[in-house]
Amino acid sequence: MARGGYTTIELAVLIVVFTLIKFLLIEAPIVSYTISPASTTVRVSRFSTWMAANKLEVIAAVVGVVGVVLIVRGIAGLA
Repeated sequence: MARGGYTTIELAVLIVVFTLIKFLLIEAPIVSYTISPASTTVRVSRFSTWMAANKLEVIAAVVGVVGVVLIVRGIAGLA
């Protein structure tokens, strides 16, 4: 964000979106546990089991996406 050359409004929107995403990932499970602890426990357990079974695929997908973004940025930087 510091080197993006964004206008003040664009930078403000980026900061707000970044903050919302960051806090949503933390706060959503807490709110869910408060509202319905039993069903949240089941969902978290299912997700944990799925992540354990698919961790290599998830890591590969994340690395692939980061790689594609870096390649696109590199090519765009050449232009």
